[in-house]
Amino acid sequence: MLNAIQKVCRAISCNCNDWDNPTIMDKLFEKHLKRKIAIADIEWRKLFAEWSKQKSGIVEIFSMLRTIYPENYKFVEYEIQAWKRLLKATGCTELRLVL
Repeated sequence: MLNAIQKVCRAISCNCNDWDNPTIMDKLFEKHLKRKIAIADIEWRKLFAEWSKQKSGIVEIFSMLRTIYPENYKFVEYEIQAWKRLLKATGCTELRLVL
């Protein structure tokens, strides 16, 4: 039974239509980002909420990240990679994240 649950958790992904589904998004956050970010109370859902309101699906991700992180926050490579994994799992494509 545990192996079956682990397989489901490993394979979970979604697309922009699921961004308002807290069950899916929380699982993806826990899997890809939660343990990789330095700030425990980051408003990560805000990024997806703001993105989904746009007419265009194209965003400059660091501009979006700056809206949820403290001013002058210094991103480290492993954190950027974690964001990249989360974004891919949520249906975002053609990601180019550079520090």
